[in-house]
Amino acid sequence: MNDPARLAVASAFTSVHEAELARSVLEAAGIEAVLADDHLVSMTWTYSNAVGGVKVMVPEDRLDEARSLLQSQAVVMDRPPATDSEAADAISDACQQCGNHEFESRLQGKSFAILSWLTLGVPLGLPRRRRYCRRCGALAPDGR
Repeated sequence: MNDPARLAVASAFTSVHEAELARSVLEAAGIEAVLADDHLVSMTWTYSNAVGGVKVMVPEDRLDEARSLLQSQAVVMDRPPATDSEAADAISDACQQCGNHEFESRLQGKSFAILSWLTLGVPLGLPRRRRYCRRCGALAPDGR
């Protein structure tokens, strides 16, 4: 990992803590990873979208492996550990429209809060993280 020209972006996140979590997942799997733009975003979080978020960089030869690992861990990283009763309900955790079991997390209302904060000096509305189906885009059955 000494040659920065041979690094590629495996994924990008809007916050530093999400990128750190992804980096730790990759390193636990034996894939070396570094973060790019993490200091800039941690100092001024409003720049996150402008710079493309905090990027998780991996060696080019392990890029596909890193992306598939992060994609398979996306549902796990968005949810707290399951209890025994939740594990039994995991079968019903499927999209009601297409039956897919893969969801992605999106932060809704962030742009409005930032815009109101910049114009009024006070953020209006609270951003809320929700899960959506990766295949059809429908809201997750748990409504979070």
